[in-house]
Parts: sequence; structure tokens; C-alpha cells
Amino acid sequence: MKSKNITDRAIIIALFLIPLNVFWIIEVECVWHSGHPTTISLFWNVVFNLFVLILINLGLRKIWRHNPLTQAELITIYTMLSMASGLAGHDALALLVPALPHAFWFATVENDWVNLIQPFLPNQLVVEDLNILRGFYEGDTFFYTPEIIKAWLEPTFWWTMFILALSTIMICLNIFVRKQWTEHERLSYPIIQLPLAITEHGGHAHLFKKRIFWLGFILAGLLDIWHGLAYFFPHLPDFTVRHDQRDWGIFFTSKPWSAIGWLPIPLYPFVIALGFLLPIELSVSI
Repeated sequence: MKSKNITDRAIIIALFLIPLNVFWIIEVECVWHSGHPTTISLFWNVVFNLFVLILINLGLRKIWRHNPLTQAELITIYTMLSMASGLAGHDALALLVPALPHAFWFATVENDWVNLIQPFLPNQLVVEDLNILRGFYEGDTFFYTPEIIKAWLEPTFWWTMFILALSTIMICLNIFVRKQWTEHERLSYPIIQLPLAITEHGGHAHLFKKRIFWLGFILAGLLDIWHGLAYFFPHLPDFTVRHDQRDWGIFFTSKPWSAIGWLPIPLYPFVIALGFLLPIELSVSI
């Protein structure tokens, strides 16, 4: 056991779930280009994992009535999954990996990248062999061959070292500011309020006893299910919540308000739901 809070089993569960979540993120964000769980600070894929673990935890509690996962263990799993998701997701490795060979595959006589860009790229940080890259961009090539693995191995190693160093620096900076923010200023950290609320007493949370919570849960769930059905059955009427679907700028036609131009107004149920957990002072300040 690591301590009374961070346990071996919590770490093992998180390590088991990390590869599954990383694969899920890559499929959703890079292949399907939909959902984008890591584009907001509260990763919905991690919250879903946490919710499923809570259901399993409550079931095991009724069966064995001893030694279920504690709130500290659930938060440990949540933290590890969040960190892994952040590294694998949008604007991180999901964009870093495609950037490594980009300047070589898309180099043409017109853009002159051979002279303008390629000489300044360290060889150990990029993949430049066009024969190796053909399978990366065109597919129909088995990745696990000695030639392909060798070409990607060195860049992968050095970028991994850089990411580890960068992450270590960020953790150190967090340690510097933690005492002032947490103990003196007593910031509420709204992002962590949801995980803390649903993991209370290992899942026996007071939040789950509130009717308004389940009302919002059911309404958001039905809306999401309806969107899915409307996608597969286009004849169904749909009420979209995309961020760029409503342009309120068209209502401002006279000067000086017409200078507003394009003004998209989103209607995201999950953003509205987060307001349920925010302090009134913070939500009003927005």
C-alpha cells in the first residue's frame, strides 16, 4: 500500500483504464472527429469512467459489504486518467505526431520547404523518409515492421523525454502555488467539484439524492440520444447545440452594433450543468 489514501489497487485500475481511454480519445478525436472529450477542462470520458466505477463500487458494496473503493482511491483514478487523456488528446499528442513528418511529405517545388524549413529541423525529432511515410499517410501498410519502427523510435524517445520534462516542470510550478491558492486564498477549483461531489463516501453521494440532479441528467441524456438518432435517421427533427449553429449577429443591423459581425451563441447542456456546482459568486462573475 502506498498510503491510506493512494493505494496499489487504485493505481492498478488506473493503469488498466489508461490504454483504453487513450484509444477511445484517438478514435473519437482523430478518426471520427466528433465529441472531442479533451477540448474542455472537465474530460467527459474520464467522468464517464468515474461514473461506471461508482456503479460497480456500489454493487460490490452490497455484495461483500467491505473494502469498497474509497473517495480518495476514486479521485486517484480520476487524476491519473485525466493526465493521460490530456497528453493523448486535442492539441497534444494528437497533433504532435502528425506534425513530425509534415514538412517532408508536403514539401513541393512551389513552397520550397526543402530550403526554408527542412534544414532547421533536427533529424532526431522528425521522420523524413518518404518511403516510410507513404504508409502513414496512405494506409494499407503494416506498422510493426523493423524499418518503420526504427524510423519512429528515435523521435518517439526524444519527444517522450521532452514531454516528461515539461510535465515535471508543470507539477513543480503547481507545488509552488498550491499552498497560497489552497490554504490561504481557499480557491474552490470548480473543475474538481463534480468528481468530489459524485465520489463522496465512495459513491453514496448526497448529490445523487437530489431530484434536480437527476432531472438535469435525464434531460441531457435524452437530448444526446435524440441527436444520435437524428444522425442515423435524418428525417427526425433535430435541435442542434453546436457552437457555430446560431449567429446572433444577424439581429444587429444598425450602427455601431452592426460591427459585431458573426456572433455564434452555443447552447451546451453540460456547460449549464456545471453551473449547478459553481459558487454563485463565480457563476455571476462570468
